[in-house]
Amino acid sequence: MRTRDMCTRIVSTLPPREAGPDFTLDFSRRGELRILTLVGELDIATRDRVRDACTSDGSTDLLVEMADITFMDCAGYGALVSARRSLQHGGHTLTLHNTSGQPADLLAMLTLLEART
Repeated sequence: MRTRDMCTRIVSTLPPREAGPDFTLDFSRRGELRILTLVGELDIATRDRVRDACTSDGSTDLLVEMADITFMDCAGYGALVSARRSLQHGGHTLTLHNTSGQPADLLAMLTLLEART
């Protein structure tokens, strides 16, 4: 998929650090594994919240449940990469789980681009 073939969307007028009303994040645990469930759009408006949540307790591995993410842009992807690097520095992992729809398409596109360099 080429970037110019991607669908356009209306950009939110919310300030960059404020999440929209349809975005939530929630933590749970399965043994030593932390699970962060995200719902809504992972974009410039929510990236800081997500990155901070991912790294708030960097003493365990993290699984990010993405089944209910409806949209993700490069700012959201950057937040996940930053969080992964931070966790890896401490010897832990960040795993994305149940990506689908547009977020899965973005991740596939970025993987293809990464493989070509």
